[in-house]
Amino acid sequence: LNLLPVGLDRAMVTLEVWSRPPSIQPPSHREATVHQGGEVRLECRAQGVPSVLTPHPHPNRTHVPNPRVSIFPNGTLRIVAAGPADRGLYRCMASNPAGAGSLSVRLHVSSLRPAIQQPREERVTRPAGMPVYAHCSALGAPAPSIRWRTPDGTLLLPSHPPGLS
Repeated sequence: LNLLPVGLDRAMVTLEVWSRPPSIQPPSHREATVHQGGEVRLECRAQGVPSVLTPHPHPNRTHVPNPRVSIFPNGTLRIVAAGPADRGLYRCMASNPAGAGSLSVRLHVSSLRPAIQQPREERVTRPAGMPVYAHCSALGAPAPSIRWRTPDGTLLLPSHPPGLS
């Protein structure tokens, strides 16, 4: 039995693939400041078609595991107990088959100059032989250390006399 071709038919199909490279919110560059010793969160939210691969924030230096730094599933980078070494440019990058997007955040770590909480001068009068208590507390970032000097310039070492905490 011989089969003979009886005809040929063709159909043309156009396939359109919709895609959109990732866009990251907030804007592509911003600044952030944290006080030394404080906590900062750098957000990185990405959208695109098809779905965007999870964004990964990276500092602008070699990655070294650090227990103070964590990345949440939504792409937010969290740094606790920030210090001078955390300063710099951080980049969050997201990608899908249509392209890539990035966000740059320059992180500043600021210090607060020590400020003594008591009046600048205080006059204390006590009978001879009686203990004298003079109070000194200060605020700052990082937390300042407090030292006392006697009128002749002697630096006093910290101590914890009985009854004082």
